[in-house]
Amino acid sequence: MMRKILPLLFLFGLSSAAVHAQDFVLKADTITAETPGQTPPTGSGWDNYTIKLFDYAINKTNAALPFSYTIFSRTIPIGWGFYAFCDNQTCRTSGDPTLSGTETVGMPIPANDSSVLEPQFSIPVEADNGVGIIRVKVVSANTIDTATYIINKTPTGVSTISIKDKRVAVYPNPATTDLILFTDRSLNASRVEILNITGARQLTQSIDNGAEAIRIDISMLAKGMYLAKVTNASGAVITTRKFSKE
Repeated sequence: MMRKILPLLFLFGLSSAAVHAQDFVLKADTITAETPGQTPPTGSGWDNYTIKLFDYAINKTNAALPFSYTIFSRTIPIGWGFYAFCDNQTCRTSGDPTLSGTETVGMPIPANDSSVLEPQFSIPVEADNGVGIIRVKVVSANTIDTATYIINKTPTGVSTISIKDKRVAVYPNPATTDLILFTDRSLNASRVEILNITGARQLTQSIDNGAEAIRIDISMLAKGMYLAKVTNASGAVITTRKFSKE
């Protein structure tokens, strides 16, 4: 009896794994950029002056992969424009339903290839400083994933340090009641803002005398994803770190 059952279980296991196999991955789940803004010269359009953030959906299968995506959340400061969103077929510009949250079907991704997923912002120098956040849900037959795009506009255009740069860290992640922020003294950090995923400020805390580690009480925050935005004394953004509250 066991000799008959085991092969059936084995075959069932293979079938179940095949059904639920991940058929694409995103190159990155969070993409960040920094800009002081830029304004096209008189008589020129925005085509060559937008701020672009690149991500890719990578097909892990040996066949063309149908997929769709939805821009389900977007928050941008006053004066910014959400200029376009590009996929592997075209760049969809202002007025296209894609930019307003309509599910969009991309051209199937060729086997072992990828599709670009690229938002473009028009951010004049005179526009408000702040953080813009776009979130995009990407869906295929067996996989759902979300790409988060974060762009900081600062008065000085100081480059955001790499997410992998160990001079800044937040832990534990996920956190429950307290979050520890570490910033190397060389960065001259002076303040941290905790933002929700739509960019709304939840709390602010000073980093006194360039302290390298501070404890932030996040017990009042609801469960979910948040951003820790670190700035220096002049207000320039040093970096942004993503964490979750449980």
